[in-house]
Amino acid sequence: MKKLCLLLILLLSIPAVYAQITADSLELIHSDNDISFLSNRFEKQLNTYSLNSILNYNYNRTFAINVYENYKSNLIKQSEKNIRDEHFFSIEGSYPVNEFIRIGLRANNNILSDNRKIAINSSTITDGILFIGIEPIKKLQLIPFAGLINNKQIGKSDNGVVFGFEGNSDNFSSTDFLMNANLKYRNENILPRHNIISNFSLLFRNQFTPDISNEVMAKYSQNKKDFYYDADSLTSVYFDIKENLQSRTETDYLIQDRLRYNRFLSMFDMELIGKYYYRDIDRDTRYKLIQQANSSLFDTKINELNLNFEGSLAYASEKFNSNLRIIYGERDEKNLTKNINSVNENLYQERSKLESGKNNTGIKTSVALTGDLLFSASDRLSFSLFQNKLAYNTPSTDNYDDRDELLSMAKLKYITKLNPYFEAFAAIEGTFNHIIYIYSQKSSNNNINRIIKLSSGGSYIAKNISSLNTFEVSANYTVYDFEDLVSGIRSLSFRQFYYNDSTSLSLNKSFDLLFNGYLKLSEQGDLKWKAFSTKPFRYLKEVFTEPKIKIKLNELSLYIGARFFSLNTYKYLSDNTKKLDTRYLSRGPVFNITYSLKTSLFLMLNTWYEFIESENSLNKEQASANLQINWIF
Repeated sequence: MKKLCLLLILLLSIPAVYAQITADSLELIHSDNDISFLSNRFEKQLNTYSLNSILNYNYNRTFAINVYENYKSNLIKQSEKNIRDEHFFSIEGSYPVNEFIRIGLRANNNILSDNRKIAINSSTITDGILFIGIEPIKKLQLIPFAGLINNKQIGKSDNGVVFGFEGNSDNFSSTDFLMNANLKYRNENILPRHNIISNFSLLFRNQFTPDISNEVMAKYSQNKKDFYYDADSLTSVYFDIKENLQSRTETDYLIQDRLRYNRFLSMFDMELIGKYYYRDIDRDTRYKLIQQANSSLFDTKINELNLNFEGSLAYASEKFNSNLRIIYGERDEKNLTKNINSVNENLYQERSKLESGKNNTGIKTSVALTGDLLFSASDRLSFSLFQNKLAYNTPSTDNYDDRDELLSMAKLKYITKLNPYFEAFAAIEGTFNHIIYIYSQKSSNNNINRIIKLSSGGSYIAKNISSLNTFEVSANYTVYDFEDLVSGIRSLSFRQFYYNDSTSLSLNKSFDLLFNGYLKLSEQGDLKWKAFSTKPFRYLKEVFTEPKIKIKLNELSLYIGARFFSLNTYKYLSDNTKKLDTRYLSRGPVFNITYSLKTSLFLMLNTWYEFIESENSLNKEQASANLQINWIF
């Protein structure tokens, strides 16, 4: 069962879950649940090709070996090919001296290559370290390390030493509290550059009673990176350099307290959360040509402060359950200029004014209410209400982005089970969004957006057939406050009908018939809200169908079918008749394969070939493919 869950996680989100060996994560302290797996994924969509391959191998007997590799490659075929490759490889071996100490070696190689002309389009980091793992007591690990490193960036190579330590306390507990902590410090001394990573996190949970607990979390991180960039001609001549150096140091502080109180007043579950977050981003340029000073010479800092408070109250019974959540948050961002004493004060004031113009504050308040009312075992009414208000302010008199935003959303859905095989639903939902710019310079953007949506459908599930059908109509109206006064601003309407059908029919144990398709009919128009009339100017018709035959051969499944996609757009003439404007038609065969060996191996290949026609008669053909292989061993 454990392997099955891990395999499912791999299938759904391999890159998100396992692409975690980064500069700010623990590298030498491994989880006891680490599994050995191989994952490959290749996709071709239109002119984009992407490949992602991940290998993680763990061996732990009398000695331990860990191999990790993550390779990503993206190719975009345009007038000029864009190719970006990222490759991370690490190998680690360790031997236990006794039950408290182990020693080991680790080597890392990280490569980035991008053929675009961007600031950092190539870099290589290679290091080898010796480490000693110490576990003085159970669930507490300390690992100091030291070694050599080579760091190459935009063609310039630097060598040096790397040293630091990692620490971890995993679920350290006593009678009524539990603690988790981890610590990392990594110092890369590769003169003239110097990179430092410092991370610390602490989670402390106290269980006062079976129903009351408090959880305090604190995090600190600082990441300092020095990187090269091409120096301008004057700086290059004066300092006799080709590349200048800039340091970027980001420091983050987070403190959060979470109080849980179950069976509050005997009927509610309550949760209260308070969060403090502060971030500081500091930039320093190594070589500055003060003799040719201008306002761009000054380095800058960004300070960001966030305060958030959140509370929720949940109620559950046999017939009714609901959850009320209230969130209040304040954010303050300041952009500062770092002075240089020997540079003209007027230049400093000029840059300070430019940076301070980016300062902003925001206050956000949200209220959400969700719930389910059970009329019977087969009838249920669900509802949700959401209200959000944002007040965004800029202290600078030269910044006119000050605005208020109000967002309201509501949804009501009724679900009924008519018999053991058929379930039907009907729903209505609405959205109201109002944006108001405070100053007249941007008030032409003031608008109200209203959306209303009606949907219904049902699902039929029997022994040999299953079908899911959805019907939906929606109307979207955007009304500008001052469209009568400002030229080029007009209110718009967008109306749409949508139908989706997903059906499968099992003929026998080896053959299934599958169908998936949808129809969209959309209309765009100019809107006169006061008269509630529209003048349509564009109409869209979109059709997609994909019928397939599924052939099951033990663990192997073959899918053979056809794919049809059509998108036509029409213009409205003066007499309100439609005239074809653009046409896109794609059709062709589909072939898919899936192979699964329960908890260890999964293979999926999706391919389709398209014959494409368009209104300009430039017909073409193209192939698309998606290959995924996951192997847990």
